Amino acid sequence: MKRNIRFAFSILAVLALVSCSKKIATTTTTTAPAPVTDPIILAKITEGKSLYESNCNKCHGLHNPGKYNEKDWTKHLDRMAPKAKITDEQKETIFAYLSNNAKH
Repeated sequence: MKRNIRFAFSILAVLALVSCSKKIATTTTTTAPAPVTDPIILAKITEGKSLYESNCNKCHGLHNPGKYNEKDWTKHLDRMAPKAKITDEQKETIFAYLSNNAKH
């Protein structure tokens, strides 16, 4: 009986030590895209955001641009542009905004 109690205490001691040990975190690093500094590109991205908010919000809520990658946004824009009655140039400008903020 004493042997079982000692064994149980030994197991508890080991578990206590393991649970208090220093945890080693593993991290995954992703490279964020370089920030856009070109004033012409920044103006297009800003205009794209405005077009996105004013056109896409008419029929449904706005999606976070970081929710999708560029390929997904292309599919969404190709499908939704005719419904929103936006020009190809407006679609390209909206894509500039979405792709700049898309999931990478």
